[in-house]
Amino acid sequence: MARSVSALLILLCLAVAPFAAMADPKPEKPEKSWKPEKPEKPERPEKPWERPEKPWKPEKPEKPERPEKPWERPEKPWERPEKPEKPERPEKPWERPEKPWKPERPEKPRGRGQKSRGSQRNQRSRRNHIR
Repeated sequence: MARSVSALLILLCLAVAPFAAMADPKPEKPEKSWKPEKPEKPERPEKPWERPEKPWKPEKPEKPERPEKPWERPEKPWERPEKPEKPERPEKPWERPEKPWKPERPEKPRGRGQKSRGSQRNQRSRRNHIR
């Protein structure tokens, strides 16, 4: 019953649609008279090198010439901070001295204790997971 009613409604809409479009055509929009007219732009010269110069733009100062080889630049000791000297590293890392300021870690008991389940964010995503 419901299917037949919905089918009848669809057919009715399809039958009436062309008449509804003919009865109320869209009114044409009147031209907007409140828009100001744009002033005509002056013609651009075909060759850009013939354009007049712009007097309001200041001239750029000339940059000093850079030396061709940057390693020949004069040193500026006031700009470079002195780097502290690094201690020499032993060639073999297993010969490095022990670090007395680091305490030894106690060994963890190996058993079937409660294992870590990750961060709080991980917990939240595990909780929200749909099974």
